[in-house]
Amino acid sequence: MNAMIWIVLSIVILLGIIVIYTTFFISKKQKSPTDYHGLFNMGIVWLLIGLIFYIFFGNSLFLILGMVVTMIGLANNRKWDSPIRMPTINRLAMLGLIIIAGIVFLTGLLGFYG
Repeated sequence: MNAMIWIVLSIVILLGIIVIYTTFFISKKQKSPTDYHGLFNMGIVWLLIGLIFYIFFGNSLFLILGMVVTMIGLANNRKWDSPIRMPTINRLAMLGLIIIAGIVFLTGLLGFYG
């Protein structure tokens, strides 16, 4: 039970860092168009992760989120026409988020097995 607390805590901390980071550092005055093809792909990934979480833990949050995001992407499939090149600052921000996610994941593993 103590290990589950570490995992949940690391997920909550990761989500909090992502929200704070995107709110203050990535938000721009100029709005970029929504990438519905990316939403569709993200929804498929969340569906698969959600299915695994539902089977092993009985948690259906990611499964439901995956369904919703996939449906939004599919509803706007006519807007998938051309891929959008991500600006350098967004690529660096994404790299930073991936590094933070890895650190939080490793912290959760250390809490679980440590």
